[in-house]
Amino acid sequence: MLSLHSKLHISKTAATRRFVNLHKERLAAVFIKDGQYLYSERPADFPFIALERGQALPPLPKAGRDTPISEMVEADPKAWPGLNWAHELSVQCLYQDNGHAIVLLHLTAPEDEEAD
Repeated sequence: MLSLHSKLHISKTAATRRFVNLHKERLAAVFIKDGQYLYSERPADFPFIALERGQALPPLPKAGRDTPISEMVEADPKAWPGLNWAHELSVQCLYQDNGHAIVLLHLTAPEDEEAD
């Protein structure tokens, strides 16, 4: 997503929205400010994230020591409203200025496991 941002000279938000909609994996992006939900971007095969604007998010991974990006870490799907049926959920955050952040969600559903 950051490479799209740099190569195409578009905003990180625009790059993220395009990235999650074109990626072959089940991804969604959650846009937050000060740890609270603003909105999300998700393709049709990613379930609805049942959060409302202003609602606090589940615990998120911290940024790296010398980078605004966290590691991709496993998260509890039950902590994310609407995703509690998922088999596995991974979360990565890009922390930005003024309390803004983009949270990337990677979902593995039970039917994804059966297809392997």
